[in-house]
Amino acid sequence: MKKILSTMDDVIKELMAVDVVVEAIIWTSVIPTMRKKDCATKSIENPYTNVRKLCKRKVQLNPVYEQAVNEQRIVEGNKEPFQGSKHRWAETINKTFKIKDDQVYLSMIIQEELLGPFYFGISVPNNPAFLIPNADVERFVPVTNTAHYQGLEKAVKYTSMKLDNILYIETDTFIYEQVGFDKTLCPI
Repeated sequence: MKKILSTMDDVIKELMAVDVVVEAIIWTSVIPTMRKKDCATKSIENPYTNVRKLCKRKVQLNPVYEQAVNEQRIVEGNKEPFQGSKHRWAETINKTFKIKDDQVYLSMIIQEELLGPFYFGISVPNNPAFLIPNADVERFVPVTNTAHYQGLEKAVKYTSMKLDNILYIETDTFIYEQVGFDKTLCPI
């Protein structure tokens, strides 16, 4: 039976206690980086001010980034080992967490996008969020491609997420759900 964790502190303790990769399903809600004008022509003004991006992903927690990149390089026929650079923007704790200022981030490798992304516009307080078509938002979101830095055709998607932006985590051993999050209300 899986433990039900009620706080992010419990999640931190649980993940700090293990030193192996942990497979997980995770729901996140973030404010996406958006440009003031469209990325392609730089001529269309961005009409959106408050947008959130909701995703459900299959991830690896406690990842060893260099090992994951080297495994993908072998799959692609590149035997030369990859040496990653040290993260300069934050202090790394136990492969899983990064700390910068007073913010704690959870590091992960994204294996698969299961649902989403879904973009929601948020208007004034007490009004419901409204769904925005992906194409309408994504033309203002810069595209990043780390594959060439990794020497890969298909990038290993490594990211760190603020703990406040994590709505739900399910592993083989525990489930965490942020208070107020109801995944049954998400567009499926």
